[in-house]
Amino acid sequence: TANRQSGLVFAAVLQFFLNHSHHVIFDVEPVLHHFFVDYVSVHYRRHLLAMSALLFLTTNTQKLLLHTSVFSRYFPAILKLLAWHPRTVATEILPILPAMVSPQTFGELFHTLLDLPLTAAFMEQHDRPGDEAGSESYAHRFGLDRTSPTFKSVQQYVMRNEAGLGVCLWEVGDEVHLSMIRLLW
Repeated sequence: TANRQSGLVFAAVLQFFLNHSHHVIFDVEPVLHHFFVDYVSVHYRRHLLAMSALLFLTTNTQKLLLHTSVFSRYFPAILKLLAWHPRTVATEILPILPAMVSPQTFGELFHTLLDLPLTAAFMEQHDRPGDEAGSESYAHRFGLDRTSPTFKSVQQYVMRNEAGLGVCLWEVGDEVHLSMIRLLW
């Protein structure tokens, strides 16, 4: 494809590295990190990227489970694809959902699944490209200060791309953060 941002080329490169990394003694983890943290987090709105990424994950589930930590580490980025494309990718996510569950991730995964409507709302209201005026009027109408540390920490929690990097806001029980989340709803 001529469009380098579609995700097809990246998925093909990932497939190549996954299939041949053991022959050339190449660590595929940094490439997966770049894909899920740097690429998917920016281009998640692209339908073709979502479909090609999920096709890559479903096709290579066993290989990825054996040789990488992609499901336990990057499930927030994978689930963001579901939050943005709920009608089209739900059937593709279901087969790989059990691969994301482990004794270390089940709590955070559970909260992330429960937070999907919040994630979708946050993505729609606060992450829309080129619509700063609409986002600012929404923030002003509900009395949100988008520069406050509370808002920034909620934004960081909801829009994270990797698991296990921060504390779950629901488990902390901090009333300031919980009231910010209620306002965002």
